[in-house]
Amino acid sequence: MKISKIFAGMSALAMAATMAMTASAATTISVDGPETNFNSAFPNYTNAEGEEVGDFIDANSLTAGTALDVTVNFEWTSVGTDSGYILIAPCHAASGWSSLFKEGNLENVASKDASTQDEETGKWTDPDGNVVDYVVQPDGFIVCGIQECNSISFTVSSAGVDSMIEAAKAENGYDGLVFNAYGVKVTSVEVSQDNVKMNSEMQTGGDESSNTDTSSTGDTSSSK
Repeated sequence: MKISKIFAGMSALAMAATMAMTASAATTISVDGPETNFNSAFPNYTNAEGEEVGDFIDANSLTAGTALDVTVNFEWTSVGTDSGYILIAPCHAASGWSSLFKEGNLENVASKDASTQDEETGKWTDPDGNVVDYVVQPDGFIVCGIQECNSISFTVSSAGVDSMIEAAKAENGYDGLVFNAYGVKVTSVEVSQDNVKMNSEMQTGGDESSNTDTSSTGDTSSSK
């Protein structure tokens, strides 16, 4: 085999390996969240001005033009257990906590209106025939009535990511991802981009008082 072909093959393998590492880049954010009753799933923290403010996944740490896959891991609280369901709405941290679903920027989660529920099991069948534990309601809340379910996953579209970044970079602006939740205590959030940070980490350099911890892997009022 010619040397040029060997080098070409090695270059192709190296490129493939680089692409694989890039694709696997992700961040896991550990959260000591509060018990939720239509409030933020993230704890508050004290900012540099001594004010107690709500935390959120900071849009300034997101990658523009790239969709964000999100998995929210949680425990059911007694409120959720007693109610028989939990609710989690992915929202903007700014803009009055506007719903990502209602603005058309939430993907890869079945719509309640387009799905049918098995009253015996509580599970849903989406339009493609997939049986799922949770669906998203018209009000933007993802609802789950399966108490064995301890995580939900969805995708924030690239347009949704870009809108948060644009708001965050405006003068005196901020934005990012937050969850309006009911009946859960969030324990961690996994996202598909590397080096994603909470606002508390961006502002304080990762002060432990924020009750959140981020680690990267890879190349470096509504009702049911």
